[in-house]
Amino acid sequence: MHAIGNYIQDNSNKKVRYVTSEKFVADFLSLYRNNENNFKAVDNFKSKYRDIDVLMIDDIQYLEIANKNKQ
Repeated sequence: MHAIGNYIQDNSNKKVRYVTSEKFVADFLSLYRNNENNFKAVDNFKSKYRDIDVLMIDDIQYLEIANKNKQ
């Protein structure tokens, strides 16, 4: 996956972000955990994940494991 992201960056002017699904979920859930200034946290999350052209999420199977553990 890193090789694909590197290829995209090297052969275009696109911004690429690589993140594991666990990190993405943790970033998202942190918006709702004991955050006094939620508007700033939301803006930071949005800019981190919207100000890119390609979002690459690795270990996507983590989402299924996390979902099964909730049941």
